Amino acid sequence: MNEAASIRSELMAMAGRGPVSAGVRVAIDYLKTAQDETNLSAVTEAVGHSISVLHGIPDGARATTRLLALQKQLQGMNPD
Repeated sequence: MNEAASIRSELMAMAGRGPVSAGVRVAIDYLKTAQDETNLSAVTEAVGHSISVLHGIPDGARATTRLLALQKQLQGMNPD
């Protein structure tokens, strides 16, 4: 999950520059789970949770857009 790692790094850099909302920190944790997970459904779920917690956070808009694209890609890979 290179894209999840890249988005997580972006959010971590944002957090390193100054105070961020709790939603950003929670999204970072969810993306760590997505990186570590091998089950496609679990990865898709973690990405979905990240999108949910970033919703409405102005600083997270770019990451949210990238996560939505990743979610669409993951859903296309899911055989269900």
